[in-house]
Amino acid sequence: MNCPKCGLTINGSASKCPRCLCKISKDQQNIVPQNNEENDDANENNFTTSDYSQYASQQNVNNKSMFYWIGQVFKKYTEFNGRARRKEYWFFVLMTMIVSMFFTILAIVTETIFPSILSLMFSMGILIPSWAVLVRRLHDTDRSGVKVLMGLIPIAGPIILLVYVAQDSTPGDNQYGPCPK
Repeated sequence: MNCPKCGLTINGSASKCPRCLCKISKDQQNIVPQNNEENDDANENNFTTSDYSQYASQQNVNNKSMFYWIGQVFKKYTEFNGRARRKEYWFFVLMTMIVSMFFTILAIVTETIFPSILSLMFSMGILIPSWAVLVRRLHDTDRSGVKVLMGLIPIAGPIILLVYVAQDSTPGDNQYGPCPK
């Protein structure tokens, strides 16, 4: 079962959502959001062991370094199915921008063609992983990977794609797989 407030997967024995503190009713079907300010003191110690372990595993995923998320892209470098979190996509974009700027600065400083050749090889090497992570990111927002072709539309296409990849994940499972959060 997923929390309707935050989308976290909750096991059947949990008394409340460990992320947003939504109270789960006894029939396990109705989830009642609670105001965190009113109930922090009263509900602070009502977590079961399973609630905490689920929360701890969620925190471990959220606290991974940039290199972990970049590694996830390269592990799935030809995988165009499934979903990719925003962290995975944006850390990959950040890494490619940093490496590209490094090669540009190196080319300017050395005034040789060698850094440009390295930059070209790097760009060719990340072409397929870039498309794959973009398609998986679109899948995470419940859009078809074919929308990548919108990037070919001058001016508006890249802006629309930017809006799509910046959006939060679709909570719960969608047609492309389970939520990666």
